[in-house]
Amino acid sequence: ARCTSSLRRIVVVSSDAVLSAPMLGASPADDSRNAPPAASTYAISKIALESVVSRWANLHARLPEPQIVRFSDVYGPLDRPTGARNRHNAPFWALAARRSAKALNIAAGSLNDLCWDLVDAASVARGVVAILFSPKTPRRRVYEFALGRTISFAELLSAAFGTDEVEQLISSGKVKLLSDLEAAKLKGRVQLHALPPGHWLYSAPFQVSEAEIELGWQPTDFKTAMREYDEWLDAEERSLAKAKSKECTEANTGDSRAGDALEHAACDK
Repeated sequence: ARCTSSLRRIVVVSSDAVLSAPMLGASPADDSRNAPPAASTYAISKIALESVVSRWANLHARLPEPQIVRFSDVYGPLDRPTGARNRHNAPFWALAARRSAKALNIAAGSLNDLCWDLVDAASVARGVVAILFSPKTPRRRVYEFALGRTISFAELLSAAFGTDEVEQLISSGKVKLLSDLEAAKLKGRVQLHALPPGHWLYSAPFQVSEAEIELGWQPTDFKTAMREYDEWLDAEERSLAKAKSKECTEANTGDSRAGDALEHAACDK
């Protein structure tokens, strides 16, 4: 980057994990150097990333001031079951429950409990592109791309199942609300957890207004984004089924050819 004279902008992809601390204090979006103590090694790595890149830019005057972008929980295309991915977001689990016979286990007191701030991947991508190609130098050091509000389980299930009668999902057994004790017994079989009391997200939601005002950026509304994700999952399932069918056909054809060759060899003898 130092050797590129035409470099106009540096965008550092960070995470909302830097906010995962018991004491939020002053909003780190104002100045990430005052980010709170991290609660995980992943968060520590992101805080270190922000600091190192900023320090590097300070040491080398030719480098533009970096813009740091933080996202809330991102969902959407490419979030699907793979052998390498062991974590999924709430929208994935809700849509997966609609597709399967298994119940969705939620550790919460009611469906009105809050889940998280959820933003779709396409909106995040638009935000990053807006910073990269903004005709003016971005004014802020840190931008947050998020929905800007916290989704309740009722809103999540309504968008996933296409119904406003979400309480019926509990009576039908499709969704199970679990107490802390019940959730502890099930251990890894609980897909979703409500925000704990006192969580910083209650009092300090993600700040998206600056991105809206300065970059003209807005997230896609939740229901629309969920519908688009659902459609992508449908297309992905059809694509995988088609690919699997093709593999089986080719395998059967190969077996048939191998059998014909053996038969011909036997006749030649």
